[in-house]
Amino acid sequence: MRHHAHAFLETSPASLTRLQLQNFRNYERLELSLSPGVTVFQGDNGQGKTNILEAVYYLAVLRSFRTNRIADLIRMGCEGFRSRLHLTSTTDTEMSVSADYAQQRRRLFVDDCSCGPQEFINQFNCVSLVPEDIELAKGPPAVRRRYLNILLSQLYPEYLDSLIRYTKVLKNRNAMLRSSERYGKAAITAYDSQFTEHGARLMRLRTMIVAELNERLTALLPRLKADKTSLELRYQPAISAPAFETEEEDGQQTAMITVLNENIARDMEQGQTRYGPHRDELGLYIGGNPLSGFGSEGQCRLAALALKLVAASQLVKEMQNEKSLVLLVDDVFGELDSERRNGFFKTVAEAGQVLLTCTETPAEILERSPRILNVKKGKVENDG
Repeated sequence: MRHHAHAFLETSPASLTRLQLQNFRNYERLELSLSPGVTVFQGDNGQGKTNILEAVYYLAVLRSFRTNRIADLIRMGCEGFRSRLHLTSTTDTEMSVSADYAQQRRRLFVDDCSCGPQEFINQFNCVSLVPEDIELAKGPPAVRRRYLNILLSQLYPEYLDSLIRYTKVLKNRNAMLRSSERYGKAAITAYDSQFTEHGARLMRLRTMIVAELNERLTALLPRLKADKTSLELRYQPAISAPAFETEEEDGQQTAMITVLNENIARDMEQGQTRYGPHRDELGLYIGGNPLSGFGSEGQCRLAALALKLVAASQLVKEMQNEKSLVLLVDDVFGELDSERRNGFFKTVAEAGQVLLTCTETPAEILERSPRILNVKKGKVENDG
């Protein structure tokens, strides 16, 4: 497999150096310098700490970790927002990424050159740890598919390409299924070759990454004093066939086409594609039982935290050839006891750059000499 690395990142690890926002959330205008290591944004709730992390995350993967509506990111009373990040490598190579949104239109730029989403996404490695991550353990399958999609898109350019193409083909196929009397079976099945080509690739890489995650979870959980949790991930594809236990791509596509053919009548009746990676599940199990039904609130939170940490500290960092990693931590450590907090912060600090929010800086972080910034009413100031 090819590992994704933008040409800028191939030279040496990069760090974020400056964030510029205009009419983003509660920030009318923000010019913020950033530095490697740990930066703490502290302040009362509702002042704009998380909005800074959200802006950085959006510029990494074109998604918010809080909303699916891009309009929610616009400052109240404004028509759009502008966001820009500057990055510098250890060899002083500089670049910038920008995303503007106005009049329901998004415009993307890398070094002021207009580009599409595929060229824009993952110019730097970024993983978020946010309270909403609890949904990984307790939420619907779509949440866990999104986790796999974001992780794999950061690691493999071919995954992102196939995900975009598969999603487009699925949308077209479903539109035709909803009007099957107009289009007919022949027109609908014309999409099957593209559907199975890209769908099979998604399934192959998901199978591989779940095995990698389980291996690294075994090593990570003791650091969080959670080795007795016995957390296990199980990839549960919507299409199950022996062909996916091998690496024979032709056989996998044939198996998928067989399933589509067997279900075309019901798909036409229901107006939707019932089988494919868009219906896959990533099962979380504790002691052999489903975590959502048998795990306590604390175990669910710890499992979600471990999933994001293992993606950040292990997979993204290791498989990206030790490129610098930006880790966003949004006050997710409050319910951890002191032992687990120590293990958590030790793992977090291994990232090249950490942006962390809290109402009061924890002692475990103060020991690491962080840069502390105070946030109040959409304004950011140095501590002290």
